[in-house]
Amino acid sequence: MISVAQLKAGETVLVLGASGGLGVMAVQIAKAVGARVIAVVGGKEKAEVVKSVGADEVVDYGRDGWEARVKALGNGREGVDVVYDGIGAVESGIRCLRYRGRLVVVGFAARGGKMENLKVNKILLKGVAVFGYVSLPSVVILLSRLLTHDSGLEKMGEEIRNGLKMCGTGS
Repeated sequence: MISVAQLKAGETVLVLGASGGLGVMAVQIAKAVGARVIAVVGGKEKAEVVKSVGADEVVDYGRDGWEARVKALGNGREGVDVVYDGIGAVESGIRCLRYRGRLVVVGFAARGGKMENLKVNKILLKGVAVFGYVSLPSVVILLSRLLTHDSGLEKMGEEIRNGLKMCGTGS
């Protein structure tokens, strides 16, 4: 968030998937910088977790109108400055952003392997900057999962090849 989205003290950040490992870390980093944090989670127990690590506001994605609630909490109802998305809810993240906001995509934990089809006009009309970021903890988690399976090394090679194909740099 800091190096990619240039998060600054006084800004409002939305953390999607805030109760997960990377989400908790994002809440703590944003608070350390001096940002106001809105955390999106599913359920009371998860809400308590993110409150205990510093979230200023918590919104339950299981309730109707959660995106409008987030937008209302951000910058005089204009939306948040930065979205940290670890679950793959890019379109929802864009809805919650203010004009010229920044969105950092770090994962797709809630997508079940199905990537979101995004309407790019929403990025254009809101002047949104979208950044993809792979964090070191994500790489470590992926590698540890792959290496703990019998076919871990083969699977890792397959995953790397698939990733390169998606980026248009592999054959």
